[in-house]
Amino acid sequence: MGSDFRSCPAIGRNGPSRGGSEVGYQKCRSNDCPSFTRGAPSACPLPRGKGEAYAAPPRAGRQEPRGFWINRGYNWFGGIWHRRELSVRESNRARSVAIAVMAKAPVAGRIKTRLVPPLDPAEAAALGAAFLRDMIENIALAARDVPLECHVAYAPAGAERLFDGVLAGGTPLLLADGNAPMPPRVLGMGRSLLHAVQSLVAAGYGGVCLVNSDSPTLPTSLLCTAAAALLVRRERVVLGPAEDGGYYLIGVQAPHAHLFEDIDWSTDRVAAQTRTRARALGLELLELPAWYDVDDPDGLKRLLDALQAPAAEGPTPYEAPATTACLQSLYLSSAPARRAGVADSDA
Repeated sequence: MGSDFRSCPAIGRNGPSRGGSEVGYQKCRSNDCPSFTRGAPSACPLPRGKGEAYAAPPRAGRQEPRGFWINRGYNWFGGIWHRRELSVRESNRARSVAIAVMAKAPVAGRIKTRLVPPLDPAEAAALGAAFLRDMIENIALAARDVPLECHVAYAPAGAERLFDGVLAGGTPLLLADGNAPMPPRVLGMGRSLLHAVQSLVAAGYGGVCLVNSDSPTLPTSLLCTAAAALLVRRERVVLGPAEDGGYYLIGVQAPHAHLFEDIDWSTDRVAAQTRTRARALGLELLELPAWYDVDDPDGLKRLLDALQAPAAEGPTPYEAPATTACLQSLYLSSAPARRAGVADSDA
């Protein structure tokens, strides 16, 4: 905060300090405020007289997360937080969470390849499309209780048309191919994940969750819990660990690149390494119950069993109607050898 801003006669206190640990905002509404006119008439990004200039000191001993303020209509300019009025859409986004499903286009031979065999490439692609439809519908169900919006994060660029007929109408696609600028130690899948977070935080959402497309029965309650946790004004990470050592969900309020640095992707160390990164950043870690992925024959067998006889304990699984219908078409009328091939995968 510059001396010109402090000396402006139009500055006044905007309420008492909060919690006794931080100074109240200093606010100026005057067209003559130096913070609006310093350097040149165009020095301030806001229309003169239409915005408010704030100096928001950090709470004692910690720095406010910048993304929190940007998402709520504050722009950092010239050492001062400038507040602009949010549009209705921006205001809604700032009070909601974006949940992006990390997805591959359902093309035979490019998706669910570890399910071949017992499936053939076309069947694996059909099942992958059903998983994606169920994830989107599951998120829509969660949105009835928590303010959130669904996106599908995809790669590579130009693959948009491959999702035609798969996504529910109006589901926005988000390119997450990892080509955005980011630290060199963010590699592999981490680049796509960080790219998606960067784009959605920049779009103004109050929080961002990334979920896989391999858990069609993921309990809706876990999505609600993750989204609600990110709408609390605290610096935290939400992690949904997978039973194989990875994670099915990660939720953040800002694009913390370190969460994705030096991670051994596709190993059983992913969740543990992510916990370590969160602690290094000083972020509160909220951990959800573990769930399972369906990305190999063992997972497929487990899914078949769960759909036929849901577990009596733990969170209630999502019914996954698209996945159920797809599996019925693949297995109920299939040859005994096909069914045996899945059952034998546990041997």
